[in-house]
Amino acid sequence: MQRHFPLPGSSAAAGQALDPILGAIEAHKAAHAKVVSWVDRYGKLESELPAERRRSDIDNIVETDDPIWIEAERELGQAWNAETDAAWALLEVLPSTREGLQTLIEHAVSYDGQWPDDWQVGLLENIAEALPELWQEGAAA
Repeated sequence: MQRHFPLPGSSAAAGQALDPILGAIEAHKAAHAKVVSWVDRYGKLESELPAERRRSDIDNIVETDDPIWIEAERELGQAWNAETDAAWALLEVLPSTREGLQTLIEHAVSYDGQWPDDWQVGLLENIAEALPELWQEGAAA
């Protein structure tokens, strides 16, 4: 459930700039959508191309494979890498508002992919770091 209004006591409610974590979340969603798109295309190609024309994988390109298959392998690999980078980028931005923190937690819970190893530990560390300041922010409202 994504909120489209500022929480009481949040800096967004006070007219300040939006929390930068919101942009990082949107970037991760976009990267995930690209992975889903390439996974769908990849699946269709698996059923359309004969096995002898799709022997490549991301680490081993067989030059005699269908060029469309080779492209799909490369694009899917790049999409996975971009999504992983976007996931880690979520931990490089500390939420600056209660709304941002809540949106990050909701995104982490509702995400239908697989987080990188130990990503959740970083998320909990960020929550622990942001929460005291944001708790004070809410008390001032």
